[in-house]
Amino acid sequence: MARKVPMPESIGGRPSLPHNRYSLGSQPLTIDGVDVKFGTNTKNHVINAPTGEGHTSRTLRRFGMILSRYKLPDIKKRAKQWKVSEGAVESTGKVFSHKVFRDAFGYDSTVGTVSTELIVNLLNEPNPSKETFVTAFSLTGTGAMREILDKVVDPELKDFLEQRFSAIDSRLRWAGGIKYLNSKDSYYRRYAMRDYRDLAKDIDLISEHAQHRFGAKPNPKEGSVRREGERGNPYRNLRGIESDDGGGGWFPLFVCKPELPLNHVGMLGRRNTFTDSGAVIRDVNRWYTDPSRRIFRHRSRALGAVIVADCSGSMGLDENDLSRLMSMSAGATVLCYSSGDTADLDHPNAWVVARNGRQVRSLPEFPGGNGCDGPALRYAVRKLRHSALQPVIWISDQRVTGNGDRHDRELLRECQSLVKTYGIRVVEDLDEAQQLLRTLQGKA
Repeated sequence: MARKVPMPESIGGRPSLPHNRYSLGSQPLTIDGVDVKFGTNTKNHVINAPTGEGHTSRTLRRFGMILSRYKLPDIKKRAKQWKVSEGAVESTGKVFSHKVFRDAFGYDSTVGTVSTELIVNLLNEPNPSKETFVTAFSLTGTGAMREILDKVVDPELKDFLEQRFSAIDSRLRWAGGIKYLNSKDSYYRRYAMRDYRDLAKDIDLISEHAQHRFGAKPNPKEGSVRREGERGNPYRNLRGIESDDGGGGWFPLFVCKPELPLNHVGMLGRRNTFTDSGAVIRDVNRWYTDPSRRIFRHRSRALGAVIVADCSGSMGLDENDLSRLMSMSAGATVLCYSSGDTADLDHPNAWVVARNGRQVRSLPEFPGGNGCDGPALRYAVRKLRHSALQPVIWISDQRVTGNGDRHDRELLRECQSLVKTYGIRVVEDLDEAQQLLRTLQGKA
């Protein structure tokens, strides 16, 4: 009987690749050796997968075909663009391929194809590297993952890994758009690439966090890749949390990015201006009332706004006030912040509750303190606004407090310096905010 050679071209082309021709490469003995090397217009792609007829060979071959669909051909470019390690990008492709395999064939792709002995030994050694954690997280949702957890000796590390494995597995549901990576529609491909990027960042940051906590500390000169505008240790857990070390007397900032299922569309920053030239007459009356006879209308693009809302107890905001804030700020990006007694990956103190025309279904319960006013303003101007033209509005009574909920004049001066440097507009309550937002919307 002729040996079956994997031929991924039988399942259709990939719009991101110039062709869909594959050749057979090496014959790996485990799933770690299954790989795809992408070629060029004149050079075939090479897939490393066995050609045997047994169950293990079929499993490896099937996994190779799925990996040929979800491994990125430009890993180095994407890693540099997304500011993550190449291992995290490659691990993302494997994590999603394991999930697709399980959904498609109904069994675990790692049964009989993975030996966890080496990775477990590396995890049990002192100071495991970031790359070790990245490799371990690439097995999320598989039987090999359970073997790793069973064999890790350090109970603290075991508990940490179990939580993070579970978090990545849950995050895969949020990254379901990756399945459209090979869609013929460019919109869906961009949507898939966004989810791919987010999952890669998650794996990279959680692996960096693991190294920081259990492994050798990175050399500051070499360092791991930092996100532009972030300070300190920008770790983010897999519920969509980004962090900033705060600096000075502030709490570190942990920004939660919850799901945004509802519409939040508005006209913030859109303007109608009349000109004396155009294609369609919009207001013929101006021919008689305007000395310049500007009867044509030009509609400028909406800039939107970034709203930073102090949700501490001194602001006295109740549920109705917060709902009113969401209603009046339609079309804006909204960041709410409030620290409690602590701030960490499990206790965020800032929430992006609206962005890109979407908002949360319900607002979170806020702890009631300040603690992170300065870091929240820095995050808003550096990470949430699209350009320097986009206005930033800070709704706050400016009773800022730092770590330990202590008032400090230096912290207030830092906030005032940020306001002056970035042109942040400060309003003390929702009434002032509403008036300012109406002005931005072109209303009286």
